[in-house]
Amino acid sequence: MVLPYSLVELDQVISTASRWRIIAICLVTAAVIGVVDYLKGIEVSFSLFYLGPVGFAAWYAGRSAGALISVVSIFPTACARFVEGHFVSHPGLILWNVILQLGTMLIIAYLMEKLHHLLQIQETLATSDPLTGILNRRAFMKRLQYSLDLSGRNGSPITLVYIDLDNFKKINDSFGHDGGDRVLRRIAYALTHSIRRTDFAARLGGDEFALLLPGIGEAAARTVIAKIRHSLAQDFDSQISRVTCSIGCLILQEHLPKMTEAIKAADRLMYEVKANGKNSVVFARYIPEIN
Repeated sequence: MVLPYSLVELDQVISTASRWRIIAICLVTAAVIGVVDYLKGIEVSFSLFYLGPVGFAAWYAGRSAGALISVVSIFPTACARFVEGHFVSHPGLILWNVILQLGTMLIIAYLMEKLHHLLQIQETLATSDPLTGILNRRAFMKRLQYSLDLSGRNGSPITLVYIDLDNFKKINDSFGHDGGDRVLRRIAYALTHSIRRTDFAARLGGDEFALLLPGIGEAAARTVIAKIRHSLAQDFDSQISRVTCSIGCLILQEHLPKMTEAIKAADRLMYEVKANGKNSVVFARYIPEIN
């Protein structure tokens, strides 16, 4: 049996859901557990099952959502305990048990939200370029491999863009490394604000950048690249107006290479631009016999 989503993909799908939708799902789940809990009375405890929707809500919708589900979840148990309170030696024990259960769920909600936040920070540090904030090379290569695998299943096109700044050494020599870093950050900003949310921008190292445009063929890629070049031309002031880019744009669809070969092919296209005067773009489809 082949699952429609891996655990990572499922997590990404859930993360894109709205906060209120997640809360609604958790409320329904807690209500179903609560009905069973109330009907079974205090002889059988269902306290452990409430931790599922509580933890889920806190993980994907935040601590306050987890607290809300915790408060809602305590009502069925509290009602069952008070209805059958004659089985308890002292009435105060009912309130104590309810408070203890609520406190446990609130602690779980707090810990789940904290753990999720820490994991997000760790993932960001592991996948982001520290200077520009966009993807680093390792994360980009993983995303490229995933897109190649997906394209192999559904036949959708992929555009891989390799970008190299022209004469970047002169910028460092003229304005120092701080000036060069500012240019790299502004390049990354221009790239990320010129592509869709489903596209990916990365700094591969030094003054080399890459874009991954899933589901985009040559015609749409030309529009994206034109937008990027216009944005870069408008972004830099007169002091660094000489900053230009050489861009190699590789269209992948009929023939899908390995991940490393795709990068090499896009890199060769970029160097073809360098060899022909820089500050331009070349588009090509990947054909194994040619590349």
